[in-house]
Amino acid sequence: MIPRVIHVENLVKRYRKAKQNAVDGVSFDVGGGEFFALLGPNGAGKTTTISILTTTLTPTSGRAAIGGRDIVAQASAVRREVGIIFQRPSLDLNLTAEENVRLHAILYGLYPYAPAYRLMAQGYRNQVHELAALSRVPAWSLIGRRYRRTG
Repeated sequence: MIPRVIHVENLVKRYRKAKQNAVDGVSFDVGGGEFFALLGPNGAGKTTTISILTTTLTPTSGRAAIGGRDIVAQASAVRREVGIIFQRPSLDLNLTAEENVRLHAILYGLYPYAPAYRLMAQGYRNQVHELAALSRVPAWSLIGRRYRRTG
């Protein structure tokens, strides 16, 4: 049996003042190595479901786990494991590029909070330095994981 990496059970999301659920009792499992697509018409709750699974939105009821970790009780651990590329830019235009990277690194529990770049962990500073080096490389020359880092 293939171990399941995503488990969703009776997931419900109802926004305040909404007349109906945005997600209404969705259940599914995804096994390790399986290809999975979440399909449906506009308004079916696909984006809401993904937002719940990536812990950017909390469910009204139901349960879900990613890699065996509960998305509500262990949200920080889930965020460290899940990669997400937002549909719309999630940058704060009042911050510098590094401050935006730092904000997301802290939000996703990758590094503990520090109020300034120079006070961040050495591992973080090394990664920012590596990303800065990519700013001088033509986008067409990037492949795989390095390409995703720039998007």
